Amino acid sequence: MKWKDYPQNIKVRLITSFFNRAVSSAVMPFMALFFALEMSKVWAGQRTYTTDYAKGVEVCLVELQADIEERIERNKTDHRLTHKATKRDIEWSEAHLKEAAHKYRLNSIDGEITKENYIKINNTHLTAAETAKRIQERFNL
Repeated sequence: MKWKDYPQNIKVRLITSFFNRAVSSAVMPFMALFFALEMSKVWAGQRTYTTDYAKGVEVCLVELQADIEERIERNKTDHRLTHKATKRDIEWSEAHLKEAAHKYRLNSIDGEITKENYIKINNTHLTAAETAKRIQERFNL
C-alpha cells in the first residue's frame, strides 16, 4: 500500500506518533546543551538528573575530570580517532578543547554536587579499567 492510499486518520496517527517519539527522545539532550551554554554545565546536568529521577529512573552521575594536557593526548589515540569523528581533525579538536577550557568551566567545583548517586573521578593518571572499577565499586555494579 502506498502512502497516498492510507486513510487520513492513519496518516495523522503515524506522523503524530513519529514526531512524539522523536521529540521526546531528543528534547532532553538539547535542553541540557542549551542550559549548559546559557546557565552552566553543572546546572544543566543537575536539571537533567532531576527530570530523569522524577520519572522514576535511578540515575548515577559520574563526573570524569582530567588535566587538559592529558585530554589532548587522549584525543590523539587510535581508539578515540576511530570512534569519535569530531576528534579526527586533531588541530581543530585541540584548539576547540583549549577554547572551551578557557571559555567555560568544564567540571564542577568540589562539593558543588551533593546528589547521593554521584562520584567525581580525576582520571588523569588512571586507566579506563581503573576508572571503571572505581565506578563499579561506588555504585555496587
